Amino acid sequence: MFLFKKKKIVIDCFTAEQGVADLFPISPLMKNMPSWWSSFNNTTPAPNFPVEFSTVRRCPGVRDLFSSAFCIPAWSEYLLYKDPNQGFSCVGPNKLAEGNQHYEEQLGPHFKGYFHFKFLSPWYIKQKTDLKWLMMHPTWHDNSNITIPPGVLEFKNQHSTHINIVSRKEETMQEYHFKAGDPLAYLIPLTDSKIDLRIHVIDQTELQKMKTFHHSFHNSYELTKNIKRKQT
Repeated sequence: MFLFKKKKIVIDCFTAEQGVADLFPISPLMKNMPSWWSSFNNTTPAPNFPVEFSTVRRCPGVRDLFSSAFCIPAWSEYLLYKDPNQGFSCVGPNKLAEGNQHYEEQLGPHFKGYFHFKFLSPWYIKQKTDLKWLMMHPTWHDNSNITIPPGVLEFKNQHSTHINIVSRKEETMQEYHFKAGDPLAYLIPLTDSKIDLRIHVIDQTELQKMKTFHHSFHNSYELTKNIKRKQT
């Protein structure tokens, strides 16, 4: 009987900002655990019961998430404002604190009464395989009135890691403060293979080559994939 180890999948993460790579790299979630995680025990006293209850620290689903996921941390401090009528705007201490708002109609009827904002990430990822990733809200780090709708990405044909958020409209101005290093999103590889994640700093010219060329009003990504498929 022969046992074959699964080959590691190499994932290359690129940014043009040395400071981002040094201070706030994409990394395994285990290196960026919630601050509250270590503040309580694996069990807690149960009212009127002789045996203690297990806490979330013993939940296999949560533990497996932490051990398999990666974290995209905030690359800059952000102050995000949600105006009752105009929606989101943001300010930050540098040019990386960028974002833009999508029209409400683009969200569809399920999110009627919500605003939609996109953090423009300085990170681009490349992989040689068709491995898909689940991007989701950093639920265990954040409980604000902001949600990242889950979605599946691949980084063979497109390379951006922009983060979309939605939040319900409210009657008064709301302010959200993100500190540099705060987890903005979880990235979960949809595989049980080991991931070899590598960080690279390149210049803006090289980074520009990784951006999707929006050559059509609709579906540039899908059309580009089809064109590349025919060229191979």
